[in-house]
Amino acid sequence: MPIFTNSVFPAAGEAGDGGGIIQVRNFHRSGPLSYSSVNDTTYNCLLYSEITPSDSSNKILIMGSIDGIANRGGGGEAEAWLGTNTTATNGTTITANDQGVGAWTNLAPVTGLMGWSRESQHIGSTTFHIMHSPGSTSLQRYCLITNRRSGIYVNNEFNTSPDAGGSDQGTSIILMEISS
Repeated sequence: MPIFTNSVFPAAGEAGDGGGIIQVRNFHRSGPLSYSSVNDTTYNCLLYSEITPSDSSNKILIMGSIDGIANRGGGGEAEAWLGTNTTATNGTTITANDQGVGAWTNLAPVTGLMGWSRESQHIGSTTFHIMHSPGSTSLQRYCLITNRRSGIYVNNEFNTSPDAGGSDQGTSIILMEISS
């Protein structure tokens, strides 16, 4: 196999090969969050991420997880989506976590409707992976958007103390620019 310099292999390389990885960005959020105090028509930016593609024909592979989702008392439901072109409730562009989301371009649902009751709680990871073709070299902003239907806690696992043998896995997004 030849060695390429100043370019990414295998872009325009051997037949049958896919694109090469141009850049990787990692975004993480840990610590317990609660959306219990907002109403069920409120959408929140759980995790904000961004990347600037180097070529308009490149794609962005988006991988991530929402970890430690739980409702510790009473029934609870939540939904989550990955969005782009996200605006805040006041019409400005989303540029940080915890902003109220007014509108977005939906790339994919991350969870559908998740539900719990006092007897049955969901604790673990909800993972996703999405390939996006932005067709631009402009900054691409991605937002993990959540909506709570009743009391919901994120990044909040039982026994999260390292002394208790647990860990707060947090919520994460990895963005990878892939050459075409």
